[in-house]
Amino acid sequence: MLSFILPVLVIASSVGMLMMVIHRTKQDAPFLLDDDHVTVAVDGRGFQVHGPDGRETLAWTEITAVRIRTTDAGPLADDVFWEFDTAAKASAVTMTNMARGIHELLETAPRHLPGFDHDAVIAAMGSTDHAVFDVWSRS
Repeated sequence: MLSFILPVLVIASSVGMLMMVIHRTKQDAPFLLDDDHVTVAVDGRGFQVHGPDGRETLAWTEITAVRIRTTDAGPLADDVFWEFDTAAKASAVTMTNMARGIHELLETAPRHLPGFDHDAVIAAMGSTDHAVFDVWSRS
């Protein structure tokens, strides 16, 4: 009977320790998978990003480049970030890939940014390292 109980106790304690690590990591992470602090609103003129630091608005015509920056922080912390450049400022708007409304932005952007590189987006979403993926640039 002891040979059965001992492995069960070891597994149960291991699972309990793992859950404590996950809970602590989620509390300490700056952006979480359920992060509702950043939202994106898209329209025909551009988009607005609302976040803890305020609101940023970009017109499609202002954008000069789009990049995706990835980190090795996932999967418990946000590890994919979109960066939008303008002529006035590199990384004029940077937002998390977990922002509410990001899917609408991804669907709408190619209509306004001809040559939008879907393959670069796919590669970025599969990245688990620190990397930068050029998605679009104004010619």
